[in-house]
Amino acid sequence: MSDHPKQPKPNRRDKHKDERRKNTQKHTLAPSPQPSRSTTPGPSNMRGLSPGAAGILQSNPKSAPSRADNGEDSVTRGDTAKTYKSDTVQSMPVGRTYGSSTIIHAHGGVGGPGGQGGVHGGGGGTGEGNKFDIRNSNVTLTNPHATEIQFMKEKLAGHVAAQHKFTDQSKSVYAPGTRVEIEADILKWLSPQPATNEHIFWITGIAGSGKSTLSVIVVENLHENKTPVTAQSFVSRNIPETIDPAKIIPTIALQLAEFSPAAAGIIHNVLEGGFPPTRQKQVEELLIAPIQELSKSGNVVIILIDALDELQNAAKSVLEILSPIAARGCKFPDNFRFLITSRPEHWANISRSKTLELTVFKQHTLMIESSVPEVHNFIIAKMKEITPDEPEWEDWPPPGEVRKLSDKADGLFHYAAAALQWIEEQIHKSGMASQKQVFENFTQMGIGQLEDLYRLILTSFENIDDPAQDADWRANQLQGFWHIIGTILMLYEPLTIRQIIALLADIPEDDFDVKKFLQQMCSVLIPGTPTSFEGATPQMHKSFCDYIMGRHAPAEYCVLTGHAHFVTARSCLEVIVKAGSQSDIVVKYSVQHWYKHLQKAVERDMPWEDGRMENLFEQMVEEAVVNV
Repeated sequence: MSDHPKQPKPNRRDKHKDERRKNTQKHTLAPSPQPSRSTTPGPSNMRGLSPGAAGILQSNPKSAPSRADNGEDSVTRGDTAKTYKSDTVQSMPVGRTYGSSTIIHAHGGVGGPGGQGGVHGGGGGTGEGNKFDIRNSNVTLTNPHATEIQFMKEKLAGHVAAQHKFTDQSKSVYAPGTRVEIEADILKWLSPQPATNEHIFWITGIAGSGKSTLSVIVVENLHENKTPVTAQSFVSRNIPETIDPAKIIPTIALQLAEFSPAAAGIIHNVLEGGFPPTRQKQVEELLIAPIQELSKSGNVVIILIDALDELQNAAKSVLEILSPIAARGCKFPDNFRFLITSRPEHWANISRSKTLELTVFKQHTLMIESSVPEVHNFIIAKMKEITPDEPEWEDWPPPGEVRKLSDKADGLFHYAAAALQWIEEQIHKSGMASQKQVFENFTQMGIGQLEDLYRLILTSFENIDDPAQDADWRANQLQGFWHIIGTILMLYEPLTIRQIIALLADIPEDDFDVKKFLQQMCSVLIPGTPTSFEGATPQMHKSFCDYIMGRHAPAEYCVLTGHAHFVTARSCLEVIVKAGSQSDIVVKYSVQHWYKHLQKAVERDMPWEDGRMENLFEQMVEEAVVNV
């Protein structure tokens, strides 16, 4: 193939123009030479599509040189290129064409003046040459990769988990600059090493040891170092879609396609034949095959799954996902890396497996002993942030009290973060009185015991350890607690604090202040420090969910699944009946999920003979919201 562009051939219009010149002996503008398509291949950034606009420019046979609008002959002298009716040419994108063509106007220069005297003037001088301008016109540049992604999103609709990235979940880093040693080990392992067979790094740790914090730090640092994670999935029971084991492979596959046109081509071809029907096929065709193609680039391919143990039926689903990935005898490209975090019990099951290729695994346990100094430094730094900058707070907190708090945390990041947020709330609530009070509460608590910390937070809302001075008041407080915390735990889709307040509008403000309660419970509802309280999404730690729904929480605070679904269903019905005062998102959620909540309540043998619920159903029938 020649490295030079082909010379343009005369077209039909040029031929007619020559004939007109001979027949009429009139001078006309010389036709512009036709741009041509070079056969020299350009650098490609996607399958068959070179960067920038490349195309074949074709002349429009309907256009022809014309006289000036003011009636002057076109031989009027012009020192600059000038035209009154331009040629129209079309740009045809290289590769697949999905959209409309680009319209470009080409202008030839004006010829010089004709000669003087004689029957006929001499020929005009050579024009200035081609000039191009793009008028104010709609231009659509098509992108095959983007079109493939759109196709895949449509094919994978219902199979991909929403809000699977940590940035989608409002996760914040409790203690930046911590877990430095293990982070360095991970970064070293991520570098392609031909001699190693360890392609899956499994990080384990007990609740609150900082697994998710570590995952966030790794993702952020890799992004800053221009080696971003290829795909990520942060599993969180606060976002129900992420805990569905059937969605984890498609969720990763879509990210692989978005990351690389080469991977997109493979996945696109698979989905043209339909969605793979089995987990085995999904792993082979939507995960392994694209990874093999991606690895050919030489760049490291990094996939991260955080909190794999939070998947539904984790004991079974974790093995079902890993079995086709790491089956005995499997081989991975040297530059492929898979990072996983979970609680220790799931690694114990994997390490005993007889069907997995255990040599591809590398495992590390986050020991809380190693993080004790880091947690202590984190507490010191955070205490400086939350302490008011006023003279009466100058010597607070005493170093000895900070050390006691650090000892109680015992290397647990979540414990320290929750405790510090609770202390900050007490400062805002009680002012100077909190100086002595907050640390006294920690004196009787066990070391590293999250349950003790959670009990402290609950009793600071309503102290059930003391006799109730007003039994009705306490009952009302506890009912509000069950309703709000239960609703947040049962949500099928994550909602912001503002949206949760709107959903719970059926709780009378005179009886219970929902917003104030949510502010009081920030230490367990919203890890870290959100930039906007009402715009934040609750992210309850798994340890708190287990505590408040299990046998460890005080009976007065224990949230029952059936009751929680029932009151949430009732709140949804209230929104539907009064639609118009709430946001569209809240109304949409209520319409889509009220019946699911009610069904779950019935399945849990929750009696739903309730006067308010019956009235709501009657209103819905009267207003034709539902049909009987």
